[in-house]
Amino acid sequence: MPQLDVAIIGAGPGGLTAAHAITRAAPSLKVGVFERTRTIERRGAGLGLDINGQKALRAIKPDLQRQLMDTAAFLHTTKVMRPNGSVISATPLRSETRLELEKQGIKTPCLLGWSELQQMLLNELPDGTFVHLGMEFDRYTEDADSVTVHFKKHEEPVQAGLLVASDGYFSRVRRQCVDDGPAEFARTLMWRARLPADVAAGTGIDMDGTSIFVQDTGRFLFGYPISSGDVVWTAAINDEKLQQLGVSASDMMMRMHSSRIDYTTQDTQGYRKQEATKGEEAKKRCIQALSGYCKPVMKLIADTPA
Repeated sequence: MPQLDVAIIGAGPGGLTAAHAITRAAPSLKVGVFERTRTIERRGAGLGLDINGQKALRAIKPDLQRQLMDTAAFLHTTKVMRPNGSVISATPLRSETRLELEKQGIKTPCLLGWSELQQMLLNELPDGTFVHLGMEFDRYTEDADSVTVHFKKHEEPVQAGLLVASDGYFSRVRRQCVDDGPAEFARTLMWRARLPADVAAGTGIDMDGTSIFVQDTGRFLFGYPISSGDVVWTAAINDEKLQQLGVSASDMMMRMHSSRIDYTTQDTQGYRKQEATKGEEAKKRCIQALSGYCKPVMKLIADTPA
């Protein structure tokens, strides 16, 4: 049975950052990261790293924060709009506090792709710290001295002194450890997507250094630029607004659940075909949820690659 000091479940940004932090604090420890997907490819949308996130990266490894500064996109304006496309406000994001932080090497708001951050952390992993792909967590057992981690479809478990759960919102490790039941529906449905900036510009929406927030009672769309010349949008609607539109939230949720892709059982070509099909279905649901929004917003969603 393989022996580790620390076993980390999940090779997203959280799991990889944990691996960096642990090996930084205790270089002699043997750390392994276990990821259920078979390949590390571009997935996810975008995220923001504010002051504490940037300080954490710099404390773990200064070069990571420098790479972040070279890779990320930065906002200079935030724009709030009505559903009909008229602008409520356009606010420059410059202040004495931000200028002072920039002198310390910290720049906000700092926006980049989830996948770019994952790849950055992966590339900088210390020697001897490995990511094991295609290893889907099943369960763990423990005694007074160690934890034994069992994986689906793998006969040989892994023994570690510490188990770290970085396997997302629906963490199986958490489910076993805390047993607090399934996630509760917050009565809001959300969509997230990423697309090239030139495609977004073709819709008439300018997100070059600018974020947009299109606000309506019970629903919104938020868009912003990220690294690699892409933009990200997030849309949300609560179930009360869906009912006003004559749409059943429970029916839409059932369709969303049926659209989930199991990345552990599909080969690369297989899940890419699934992604395209499921993505088109998700776009149709989002367009239905935001019906009545201005044409540029609807075109932004419609032109987003599946």
